[in-house]
Amino acid sequence: MYPTIYRKLAAILLFLCGFISIAAANDKLDWLGPWDLAVSPDESELAVVLRDSGQVAWVDLKTLKPVRRIDLDEASTEPLAAVYSPCGSKLYVACAGPKSTIVTLDAKTGEKLGRASAGHTACDLAIAPDGRRLYAACRFDNRVDVLEIDSDGIAGKVVGRWPAPREPIAIAIAPNGKMLAAANHLPVGPSNRFFIGGIVSVYKTESGRRADVQLPNGTMNLRGICISPDGRFVFATHILGNYELVPSQVENGWTNTNVVSVINLSGKTLSLVNTAGTDDSYEGAANPWGIAMTDDASRLCVAHAGSNELSVIDTAKFYRRLSIRSDAPPPTDELTFVASDDSDSRYVQGGVAGVLHDFSLMLGLRYRVRFAGRGPRAVVTVGGRAIAAEYYSDTLSVVTIEGIDPLRDIGPAPTQIALGPPPKTNQVRRGEMLFNNAIICRQHWQSCASCHPDARSDCLNWDLMNDGVGNPKNTKSMLLSHRTPPAMATGVRPSAEVAVRSGLFHILFADRPESEAAEIDAYLKSLRPVPSPRLVDSRLSEAALRGQELFDEIGCARCHPAPLYTDKFLHKIEKPQSFSPDTRLDTPTLIETWRSAPYMHDGRYGTIRELIEDGEHGKTEKLSESQVDDLVEFVESL
Repeated sequence: MYPTIYRKLAAILLFLCGFISIAAANDKLDWLGPWDLAVSPDESELAVVLRDSGQVAWVDLKTLKPVRRIDLDEASTEPLAAVYSPCGSKLYVACAGPKSTIVTLDAKTGEKLGRASAGHTACDLAIAPDGRRLYAACRFDNRVDVLEIDSDGIAGKVVGRWPAPREPIAIAIAPNGKMLAAANHLPVGPSNRFFIGGIVSVYKTESGRRADVQLPNGTMNLRGICISPDGRFVFATHILGNYELVPSQVENGWTNTNVVSVINLSGKTLSLVNTAGTDDSYEGAANPWGIAMTDDASRLCVAHAGSNELSVIDTAKFYRRLSIRSDAPPPTDELTFVASDDSDSRYVQGGVAGVLHDFSLMLGLRYRVRFAGRGPRAVVTVGGRAIAAEYYSDTLSVVTIEGIDPLRDIGPAPTQIALGPPPKTNQVRRGEMLFNNAIICRQHWQSCASCHPDARSDCLNWDLMNDGVGNPKNTKSMLLSHRTPPAMATGVRPSAEVAVRSGLFHILFADRPESEAAEIDAYLKSLRPVPSPRLVDSRLSEAALRGQELFDEIGCARCHPAPLYTDKFLHKIEKPQSFSPDTRLDTPTLIETWRSAPYMHDGRYGTIRELIEDGEHGKTEKLSESQVDDLVEFVESL
């Protein structure tokens, strides 16, 4: 009895400490953190979502000067997205949290007019052209919420919940409002199979029915999405991990390439046109993030968060190089959707085209604009200009994109808008910037965040050279890595500190000063778990409480004791697969297991249920179906 009580108390303390630490981390030295951008319909103003300060600022697009700023004062953690009403009188802002809040603002005064609830971590918004529906990408509930907008323009109750494959992180609506596209951040399923890649989902807004387009093998870390003004194509930014190769170099995209996938909405079926690299042969364009197309469809702009730059692409030449017909038919209402709105009925439509690894692809049709600011995220186009939000600099960069010769390699210098005083930094913030900075990598191909997005996992199996070749292992989350030594699946690094320095040298091929490694350590130590979507009002559900008792009874807690849910030891496992039978593997923490699929060192299980039902861990082979349900509920609540 007493051990169980102590474990419960330890779990509660860990949970509370996480929130206390989050609150402390939110004391961010007055950082603003521009994250998302929204242009008013009359193109007179730009709304800027300030993630770190919990505010919204407005910039006059004629003078390029900030004109006002308001505090959102929401209980939800962070504002992540904004969108204007079609008439321009309202601004809707998504404030992310376990229960996200959608705030309706008066777009001219900033007055709060209403609040509505949405799912876990609403991270992007889109609005129907008629202004009657608002769509929210609820990342950790794996769904898109549909909110009703009343006659006064106030966002209200959720009238639809559309399942998504995994972590919908960005959404875009077609100009006619009939289709909505969602970029799913990570791939689904086991990673030890022949093919694993991310997905773009397309919904019919009238019915919520969904069809999925499979992106190429190795697709992960999707970040941005947009639809062309004519509604014919979807563009999604992501990284292609060449995980089938031993990462012995970064040159020529050997390890990671940075790409844009193009999806055809024309005709009667969805299909992937192609996936095109945005790198040059001698220099990567790391971590593509925001993407936007001009209203006249002449330019496609991609913000590269890792290499601090913008790609400006001549769309007509891009189409020709991808063999896209300029006279292709427009989208029709006859587009076939065979998927139901049941998340278990998922269909992949269209074939997967080859990936264009030809680094001459962008010659003569793209120029790169170097930013003085750091960490560009969202990008919008307006009035012949592109504007990017520079997250770590508290600035915006404005780039002229009309009348520029795409034959030039480097575009004109941007104009920078300061949203506040230059931000102060501390060790944690500098470590976060370094973790996301590809400039410290040889030839700028990737950052630590390329394989560890948000310091978690890309879900791919990599055959790293630090423990011999021929034993690929799934990328581990960095959460709690410094508190749960040893590091790496086979424990070849005695601590996360050693692993950080090894990663800089052997993965980024960079010889960096010790001070930078220490700053990355500080950032990783500051990470806190995100509350599980399985929790009910921040508490374990009745099923999870039953699962917790079962977790103790059948011996799971021997290797996964609270509060960290790891004993920090190496153990033999029954089915090592690519390893020798004598290989010992590190016991992983179960904290945040709900978002860390696939499971085991080789990613053989796509879900926790599959792992438990396999009977390899603990005395699970004799559990009833209801007991398995309870055990899954508990583990996925941690």
